[in-house]
Amino acid sequence: MWKSRKSDMHFPDRGALAIRLTCCYGSIFKFVDKCRKNRFPTAKFQMFILLFEKSPSEFHQFPEQYLHKFQQESDTGLKMNLLQEFVFVALDIFKKNHQNRTIRKRLEGWLSFLSSDKPEDIIALIKKYPDFKPMYQQVYEICQNIEQVMGMFSKELYELDRNTVWYMIDELKKENKRWKEKDRQNTEEITRLRKEVEEMRSALLKESRELGEQGV
Repeated sequence: MWKSRKSDMHFPDRGALAIRLTCCYGSIFKFVDKCRKNRFPTAKFQMFILLFEKSPSEFHQFPEQYLHKFQQESDTGLKMNLLQEFVFVALDIFKKNHQNRTIRKRLEGWLSFLSSDKPEDIIALIKKYPDFKPMYQQVYEICQNIEQVMGMFSKELYELDRNTVWYMIDELKKENKRWKEKDRQNTEEITRLRKEVEEMRSALLKESRELGEQGV
């Protein structure tokens, strides 16, 4: 089973893992209890992936590494497959290390898809892996409909606590407000340019009439 969530929230030290690990411990105890009763359950491997757009300072102690894999280990050296792994991905470090570089592997393609919205990066990724084009189109269509964006979040938000829900809603509102402000500025700039073009056109017509009256 694979689970992933993309987030730009600033998690406190070990705070994000604390809740997940508590659940993991409970699952392990249930698993051991069933084994003691000679009822061996069919367990599925789980990998938890956390994506950071702005990674914590600890990650920057390893400026060349953007993937960090963790596995649970015993303090006695006992080897057991606990069926869980954790992968932390520092997207900001990936972007810094791959500026002006060609995408060579599909993993790099996925990380570029998740971390960059620059037109040149999008074009390069689509040229390398054309199957990303429909995903970009879907993202674009979703971003045009804020209600659809909220609908996508609704199932994920249900799993989060109330404070996190309000945080994400506030962030979404701020982002929406920024886009509206940018759209307003673009509209004003277009209006200004149209006015300048109209003034230039009027000036040219006036000059043309004056030259005609002078018989030039």
